Amino acid sequence: MKSRTYLKSSSMPVFIFFFVLIATIPGYASLTVESCCQLNIGLEQQEAGYLGEALALTRKYCEEPNFLQAYCNEPNCFLQQKGALRTAYDSNESGLYTSFNTTAGEYNTFKSQNAQAIEEYLNDPNSDPNIPTALYDLSRETANLSKKIETPTYCLLTIAVSKQEIGNLNELIALAQQYSNDPNTFLQQEQLKRSEFESDAASLFASFGTTGGDYLFFAGKNKQRVDWYLNNCPDMGQTIGSLGSQLNTLMASYESLKASICGQ
Repeated sequence: MKSRTYLKSSSMPVFIFFFVLIATIPGYASLTVESCCQLNIGLEQQEAGYLGEALALTRKYCEEPNFLQAYCNEPNCFLQQKGALRTAYDSNESGLYTSFNTTAGEYNTFKSQNAQAIEEYLNDPNSDPNIPTALYDLSRETANLSKKIETPTYCLLTIAVSKQEIGNLNELIALAQQYSNDPNTFLQQEQLKRSEFESDAASLFASFGTTGGDYLFFAGKNKQRVDWYLNNCPDMGQTIGSLGSQLNTLMASYESLKASICGQ
């Protein structure tokens, strides 16, 4: 009886220990090096699919007159459709993680903690040779698609930036006309307006997944690529050129008004 009592009392801590152990095992313990690589392939396939659709959509707005005109009238029409593509991709990505009984965070943690083992697996002649080949090919494909989408996206962003700046200059011209006899108030109001414009510009760049600095850097580094693209998309080139002319005209008018107000 004593021995049975002893066994019953000692089994409880053991049960609690194993319960805690099971509860605290991270979800990525279900991943193996091989399944991690297979999941990586699936993710790369989905990313390539998303980039392919995004590239087709971007080119449509750049190269087809009706879509280009729609974009000029309402730039958000493109962003909304691209956002819908991204939402669908995110949903598919989540489903892929679920099919492997893991999450994005657990997958990334596993990859980080097992980087050497994964590298050894991919280079092991006894491993499935299709896995490293597929990863290499898909990595090249996604990199190529990412590169192709940059220039047409830059062109669409240029239109949006130009239209935003045209609106800004029209506001500044109206401000200059309103305070033509009050230089101090004009300069104060101008500063407030410019602060608003900076915030609006940052939001616009963010909606395209970039910043003003990166936008200017791309323009300077890829001038030949952009010129070649615009030469092959005459409607896009003409649109950007027309907006540029409007900007120059408005800028000249504004600078003239400002000089007359401030006595410069």
